[in-house]
Amino acid sequence: MAMTVHDIVYRELDQSRVQALHWKVGAFAGLGAFLDGFDYAVIAIALIGIIPEFKPTPAEIAALVAAAYAGGALGGILFGSLADRYGRKLLFLLDIAFFIVFAILSGFATSVWMLILVRFCLGVGLGGDFPLSASYMTEFAPLRYRGRLGSWVGSFWWVGALAAMLVGAVFFSVMTPIESWRWILASGSVPAVVALWLRAGLPESPRWYLARSRVDEALAVIRKINPAVTASDVLALAASVRAEVSQPAARLTELFSRQVLRSTVFTAGFFTCYTLAFYAVTIYGPTILKNLGGYTSPEQLALGTAFYFLWACIGAYTNVFVVERLGRKRCLLISFTGMALILFVVAAVYPSTFLISILLLAAFQFFQAFGPGVLWASYIPELFPTRLRASGHGFATLCSRLGAVLSSFLWVWAAATFTINGAFMVHGLFAGLGIALTLVLGVETRGRSLEEINSEEKATLLHPPLDDRLAAAVSPQP
Repeated sequence: MAMTVHDIVYRELDQSRVQALHWKVGAFAGLGAFLDGFDYAVIAIALIGIIPEFKPTPAEIAALVAAAYAGGALGGILFGSLADRYGRKLLFLLDIAFFIVFAILSGFATSVWMLILVRFCLGVGLGGDFPLSASYMTEFAPLRYRGRLGSWVGSFWWVGALAAMLVGAVFFSVMTPIESWRWILASGSVPAVVALWLRAGLPESPRWYLARSRVDEALAVIRKINPAVTASDVLALAASVRAEVSQPAARLTELFSRQVLRSTVFTAGFFTCYTLAFYAVTIYGPTILKNLGGYTSPEQLALGTAFYFLWACIGAYTNVFVVERLGRKRCLLISFTGMALILFVVAAVYPSTFLISILLLAAFQFFQAFGPGVLWASYIPELFPTRLRASGHGFATLCSRLGAVLSSFLWVWAAATFTINGAFMVHGLFAGLGIALTLVLGVETRGRSLEEINSEEKATLLHPPLDDRLAAAVSPQP
């Protein structure tokens, strides 16, 4: 049977070895995840200076903590939908512009509500990068290394969060918290400028080109992965190509069609359970440890929080090395099980000694980053077809960000209603719900092509004689 253009392109993407372009794509996509982690986490340390300057109420503090995640809910669905229509690369650059502008503006806020607004706008770009980075890496990665490369992109988030704490510690060592919090928030613009410059040279996803019937451009990108596409391939193409058919632009309502509803419910469900279980525990955890007598200065608090995120980095990179061996679904189950058990243990022993508490919460960070903390970049995009991949991930991001917003308020309510012990228990229940969702709806994607996972039709592209154009596109160049 003659191979179509899609067959050639998908084969070259899935069966290629890891090339320099793959590392370039992964690193530059990971820069967005780094900025996400930095800007989402940095507010936890900046609050040390913001609170004494603006003297916000408890409700205003909760709103400030949740603002970027609320913006991320909008950004995830907005950028994801636009990326499926206009391509990954254009939106890849636009979301970085959000980072630069609003990170700088954060340093000039004159009131807590101005800061909340600026953080919300920053969050639009943060949430937008999640579906873009994940979809982009997934569509380039070879089949055998797709999970590893995707999790590698996701691991940059935790490196960014760790960097935010170290930046805070440096500023606190030379300035007071009130003098330094503006510099800490604005410092996120520096790596964003670097990321914008580096990302400008990235190619568009060839799978997105094919979904839009832009055959020559897809093959041109494939030639960067494997320049030795042979003349026999050209003859096979000429025998099967007749005309090109354009697919209609993706619509968000398609996420709830029978074909992808399971993926939509599963990805949005487990990602939301994750943020409900993880976000408040991470944001409020350092304060809890401080109340146990662990920290006596802002610098120590920043370094203690960096210890948290160091263990998250270890969990993330552990996943990178084992995800192709264990599979995505099993890693997710291990993660949710570890998160739930640790939160239940903390609920039972709190208040404990500082050492026991910090070790338990560090273990919690390991398990959360081992699973959804990186699988957002490797597992979620695998479960949607190309034309809906960014939109599907965007919807999961929207739900997860709303979950994070709810988490920050849920902790306050649960602690007031059931004590701190009860708050840990409530958040542990959401990790348990994540286990149930994964068991019932999760599918294993390891070792399967994206088209096999999603049963995509590799349609014969019809267009009157394209032999010369295709031959020029795929024949070796001098």
